[in-house]
Amino acid sequence: IMFYQGSRQIWKPCESRGDAIAQKDQQEARLALRTAGGEAPEEKRRLSLQTLASEFLDEARLRRVDKDTLQGYTIVVKEFVKVAGRSFAEDIVHKDVLRYIHALQDPEREGGPLSKRTASNRAVVLRSFLRFCKLDEKALVQSKDKPRYDKRRPEAYSVEEMKAIMAAARRYGSERLALAIETAAKTGMRKMEIANLEWSAVNLEKRSIHLASRETQDENEFQIKDKEDRPGIRLEAGLVEKLKVWRKSHLKKRLVFGTSGDLPDYKMLEKMKAACKKAGVKVAGRLYFHKFRSSFMSHMQGKVKLATLMDMSGHSDLKSVQRYLAVDEKEKLVALDDVFGDLG
Repeated sequence: IMFYQGSRQIWKPCESRGDAIAQKDQQEARLALRTAGGEAPEEKRRLSLQTLASEFLDEARLRRVDKDTLQGYTIVVKEFVKVAGRSFAEDIVHKDVLRYIHALQDPEREGGPLSKRTASNRAVVLRSFLRFCKLDEKALVQSKDKPRYDKRRPEAYSVEEMKAIMAAARRYGSERLALAIETAAKTGMRKMEIANLEWSAVNLEKRSIHLASRETQDENEFQIKDKEDRPGIRLEAGLVEKLKVWRKSHLKKRLVFGTSGDLPDYKMLEKMKAACKKAGVKVAGRLYFHKFRSSFMSHMQGKVKLATLMDMSGHSDLKSVQRYLAVDEKEKLVALDDVFGDLG
């Protein structure tokens, strides 16, 4: 827009047509106030919603959030800005949020509708973005707006199921895949931790793995969850012997379970599922990689103190540990018969 300050012509850049109209109205209001003998308020520049979205993501990068979190933030912000269709954050109303949440579960959504749990998680991220925009996020994203979902009970593989999965991986996959699965089952490590595990973090003599956070400017480089060191991972004796043999044939490799090009293998789950399908392996519940983590913790329950299990799993509180402990239905029946069998 163009206006005058005295005899001087001023050109002021605007980010959009809506911004130009808003700036024009502000200048006219200031001029009218001065003409009436009043003092014009300090000019307030409105940032576009697109600009605020970029700044929100930039701040997340500076905080060095992990790659998956940053990707989630990016998806939510871009989707919401598109659905809301607002030029400025202060124009956002409650209905814009409702339309966004509805769009996430729309059957005709590109890529398919999201589950209620995922849609609810995205609403939580949206709250953070609106708070960054200095809006009343609690009024805009109300608790009743978030999709309700039934929380899944933790699942665990039985020992027999894990043996069958490892056998299938060895026969229809590779020795590397089978060993990676065995390591996940016997340590409770996450899939990304297994895929990015370096030999430098493994001490076979001390039977330990030390996952350490690292300082990096590369947002694509793997970081352990919450960037907290995990020195408490111990290795089962049989697994140690297998890893020693594996190490001798991979002396020049950086990654323990890397591809032939020494890169992280992010397709282990797909390969595991394909091997199990060929072998005809069926498990109770779902077949997925993270289930090895809950299986490890569930089977270790009662074998070690909760504080020890918390350290082995890398959790900072017992509540987090308890979310992974699966219920043993057979254990219920055995306990009931043992305690009440003689009652009559």
